[in-house]
Amino acid sequence: MRQLLMTALVAALGAALALAHAQAPAQLTLLPPDAMVQGEEATLLATLTDAAGEPLAGETLTFFATLPFFDYVSVVEIGTARTDFRGEASLAYTPTVDGARTFSVAYAGAADTAAATASQRARVAEGYLDPVSAPKPAVLSWLTRGRATALLLPAILGVWVVFGYALFQMARISNEGRQLAATASGTEAGA
Repeated sequence: MRQLLMTALVAALGAALALAHAQAPAQLTLLPPDAMVQGEEATLLATLTDAAGEPLAGETLTFFATLPFFDYVSVVEIGTARTDFRGEASLAYTPTVDGARTFSVAYAGAADTAAATASQRARVAEGYLDPVSAPKPAVLSWLTRGRATALLLPAILGVWVVFGYALFQMARISNEGRQLAATASGTEAGA
């Protein structure tokens, strides 16, 4: 049984390696625009070629951008596009937040072509945002992470103070009950 399991494992590993060698590497490049302005449409251009530099047409590329959210940076999918006969795919994108960004493009691969990714950093300049395309403010936009902590900490402390006071009162009542019981039993013994 053990020999059969080892043979199957070796065969599966060999098949995976053969598949990996059968897939030709893909070359993917991403060219963000020279200047991006908040609220203005820009075009991201990606080129997909095989290892020999021949364009790969009709393939789907997925574009991503990093976006800040409070103290965190999230990677968000911003769209997909198909490559044309030159292996180029373009995506129109309107940034709603200014600042430094990393734009990425990913190709999932095909039966005979390996997956590939490419990234480029770009700067989005501050600009005018049309009220229709501007991001909607959060319901509690004034509640930032620092303010949330400042509000939550006293509330938690208050709960623990009340809990501690309740425990103190229960201990005091229990102690008085024991004293009354001792006094009552002493009175009964003396009578």
